[in-house]
Amino acid sequence: MCLIIDANVAADLLPPSADARPVVNAIKRRMVTLVIGGKNTEELSRNREVRRWLAGLVRANLARPIPAADIEREESILPTLGRLRSDDPHVVALARASGARLLFSKDKALAQDFKNREFVSEPTGSVYKGRAHTRLLSRAVCRGN
Repeated sequence: MCLIIDANVAADLLPPSADARPVVNAIKRRMVTLVIGGKNTEELSRNREVRRWLAGLVRANLARPIPAADIEREESILPTLGRLRSDDPHVVALARASGARLLFSKDKALAQDFKNREFVSEPTGSVYKGRAHTRLLSRAVCRGN
């Protein structure tokens, strides 16, 4: 079960806000695996504490880095599939490259792209926006894993 965290919620992670706490706990309890890579990792790593946290998750095998080449390949395909509403093609490409189908984000345009079957399918993506969506953490899909 895989999860992507958008950079727009990075400040919520440490210490975890009420909305981020279920996500952080699900990662610690190995209920979900965080997938990171490419520009998404760069954006998250702008916060020094989050950068350290991500490195620790990778060392503990709680986060799985996806090769940048795989993400870039998927990102190059996206324009042939349709027009994204968001300015985050790298997040959609990370989902396609990793098979992750759950996103923690508060970006409305990105949420629309992530749930669009043209971009993320088999199954369609879901978006965790806050603690009211905790049920999504128990069914976070990671295709092929």
